[in-house]
Amino acid sequence: MISDKYKELIERLSLKTEQKQIIWQKSSRDGEFKLQLGGGTLTVGKFEGDYNYKPSISIIIYNDRGDKIDAIDVEDSMHDYLLVDEFYSSIRRSYFKVDETIESFFKELNSDKVIGVESKGPEDDDLPF
Repeated sequence: MISDKYKELIERLSLKTEQKQIIWQKSSRDGEFKLQLGGGTLTVGKFEGDYNYKPSISIIIYNDRGDKIDAIDVEDSMHDYLLVDEFYSSIRRSYFKVDETIESFFKELNSDKVIGVESKGPEDDDLPF
């Protein structure tokens, strides 16, 4: 179970993220995002199948000198996993601008124009599929 202080931190960060008032960045680790503030840095990462094959979400706090000063790991079997998973999802959606991208699709779909871009060949395709 995570502390009340962490729950409050998550709730406040979630609200700011949903209001698009936080600039999340990708960290150097896959599946991890970071928020740099004046007093330190916070990272939030979701990792599938750790040593006991359970997904977990990690929140790490660094002070203004870059020292790791606190961390929590929440596994999917833990009581607070849903809260932390929703927080991670909101960060991911914010960083990748999921809602804005979907809205741009609606804008194009609502127009009378032909939509889509014709591919010139496989060498023009930069998608992984």
